[in-house]
Amino acid sequence: MRQGSFVDLPRKEFDARVEAVDLWIDAQSNAERIAAAGLGARINAVHADAADLPFEDEAIDVIVSIDAFHYFGTEPGALERVTRVLRRGGRIGIVVPGVRHEIESWPSHLGEWWEDGFSTFHSPDWWREHWTRSPVVTVERADWVPNGSEHWLIWSQACDDFARTHGREPYEKEVAMLRADKDRLLGFSRVVATKK
Repeated sequence: MRQGSFVDLPRKEFDARVEAVDLWIDAQSNAERIAAAGLGARINAVHADAADLPFEDEAIDVIVSIDAFHYFGTEPGALERVTRVLRRGGRIGIVVPGVRHEIESWPSHLGEWWEDGFSTFHSPDWWREHWTRSPVVTVERADWVPNGSEHWLIWSQACDDFARTHGREPYEKEVAMLRADKDRLLGFSRVVATKK
């Protein structure tokens, strides 16, 4: 997939104006990538925290979060803070690293790869229950992304290959962890809800 093609999909398919929000990548760097893809007229790069989005109340039709919501969205009130900017009837969808089912402790076959951030990996059932507690949304679906572990492995390998070809140290630990897991526990949870 060429750089920018995922962000370009909403613009091409729905003639949408996209606010590309990121906390960890500065807006200028994102804007340069967006402009290089020829999409600067319709996609605006924004550097912001999801807990304090710089948009008016109910100004956004759809919120999509890929590989980010688990970093902040497990906290009480997080969903309400994010959906403040979502119009009534608007939809929010997330895809996050997750586990097939909730676990009491990190499994022994993955022990050497445990990192503190993995405590935010939850199952689709956990996300459904978490979002159902919120008075602001109705959960439409919470499920396991088919072949998510395989896609995650392909992405991790591509990132390591990119690092190697650009003179950087590849991470490699994620690839090793996913190979050791063999699609038993890790993958992606997906949740879609509508704002009441």
